[in-house]
Amino acid sequence: MGFRKQNCVTIVEEVIKEFSNVACNSNGLCVIKRLLAIALKEEYKGYQQSIVKAITDQCIVISENPYGNYAVQIALETFDSDCRTAITSSLKGKLIQLSMIKYSSNVVERCLEHSNAELRRLLLQELIDCSSLLSILCTTY
Repeated sequence: MGFRKQNCVTIVEEVIKEFSNVACNSNGLCVIKRLLAIALKEEYKGYQQSIVKAITDQCIVISENPYGNYAVQIALETFDSDCRTAITSSLKGKLIQLSMIKYSSNVVERCLEHSNAELRRLLLQELIDCSSLLSILCTTY
């Protein structure tokens, strides 16, 4: 037995409002995983843009978090191309910093895996054109 649709909508909207706080908590991540799965259903697809906005508003903080980074990775793996592009674009200019941190380096990998060719080229260019390239290559992440 599940929630009636109106109750589900209320819960979804509240979780989206607190996305960053919920995603960055071990128990909250379970809620976020369910939210992302629900957002793939046709009747809830309209919430994907709200979820993407919630992610992009705090993408650096969420990506660097031990739990939050999974939420970003799942969105990159399951949402459509436009959503992936929006999330990935919100990280441009911060890839060097993120690629050297344990949790966010996984998000950078997913960005590279799930980006279109043009965006992937820009991301790689950002990583290659930095003075920290040797540090990036030597980091364990």
